[in-house]
Amino acid sequence: MSIHLGKLGEPERFHGRALDIFESLGDRHCGAYAMQSLAGFQAASGELGPASAALERSLLIFRQLGDRSGEASSAQLLGELHRSAGRAELARDYLDQAVVLRGSLAAEAV
Repeated sequence: MSIHLGKLGEPERFHGRALDIFESLGDRHCGAYAMQSLAGFQAASGELGPASAALERSLLIFRQLGDRSGEASSAQLLGELHRSAGRAELARDYLDQAVVLRGSLAAEAV
């Protein structure tokens, strides 16, 4: 297990550094994508609280910026995270949001 976590440490630090850089530049959009990636590494290493907080923050930023694809991705990841933590109702809410967002994006593409 420690070998696996050691392998996650470097990419997690890389994405954390990228997030710091985007935030220092005021680039909320790229920062939100970096948060999504960082949250994935946090979740994989068992840090569900920080992962959830990062995904909630990215979801809010994408919503504020009007990036529905990013919003759908964050909602999907939050749903998966809550499902893995045994929070079925909360997971369903986020997964439903992701489906609705992706459906509206697909309808626009036609």
